[in-house]
Amino acid sequence: MLFEDSAAIIGLLVAMTGIFRADHACMYWMDGAASLIMGLILGGTAIWLAYPQVKRVFVEAESLKVHAATHQRD
Repeated sequence: MLFEDSAAIIGLLVAMTGIFRADHACMYWMDGAASLIMGLILGGTAIWLAYPQVKRVFVEAESLKVHAATHQRD
């Protein structure tokens, strides 16, 4: 939960910076760039947090296959 919230806060800071730069410095492309950066931050965080869970599911599925194969011989 800490990592999710940290990524969300960083995303908000990036959004605020992008909007500020777009409005005050007339750099309108900064708003779009900030949106892309936010997407990368949040998407990267989601992948980073989901990877151990997905890995565990595949390891458990493989161990079930091995377990079924060894008991099938009996």
